Amino acid sequence: MTAAYTEPGVMVNSAQFNGLNSTDGIKKISEHIENQKLGNRKIYFRLKDWLLSRQRYWGAPIPMIHCPKCGVLPVPETELPVRLPEVKDYIPKGRSPLADEPSFMNVKCPKCQGDAQRDPDTMDTFVCSSWYHLRYSDPVNAKEPFGKKAVNQCSRLICISAAPSMPAAT
Repeated sequence: MTAAYTEPGVMVNSAQFNGLNSTDGIKKISEHIENQKLGNRKIYFRLKDWLLSRQRYWGAPIPMIHCPKCGVLPVPETELPVRLPEVKDYIPKGRSPLADEPSFMNVKCPKCQGDAQRDPDTMDTFVCSSWYHLRYSDPVNAKEPFGKKAVNQCSRLICISAAPSMPAAT
């Protein structure tokens, strides 16, 4: 095999299930486990869509610009990070408090230079917490949150140092 499993295929290294279409193989393995009284089929979770945006002040601003001519465009990298402005009123009104801040909202389109507006919402906290651990691999980088080379090097070192102590698969 030269690549990771990404779609149904043929099962390999699977004992008596070798050569089966993987979709059929999953059913056959489940039947085998139940017949051997080793376990039962069960769904443990159901993934749901998770909203990214929040209509609040606190959080990382969504770095997108809405232009009536060009559509939705990303904030140019030279203008990142987008910083939150000072606001006087945090009282909920059914929209983000940022929507009431003209100095934040009103910008020029990065493509046509026409009048445009920032996205007033902020991202949910899971967006920030899902990547901050990568900063530890490159803590002195002043140009970006982390460098790809540093993350890859750190990942290799972690795998190499963890491998001898990892328990065997059962």
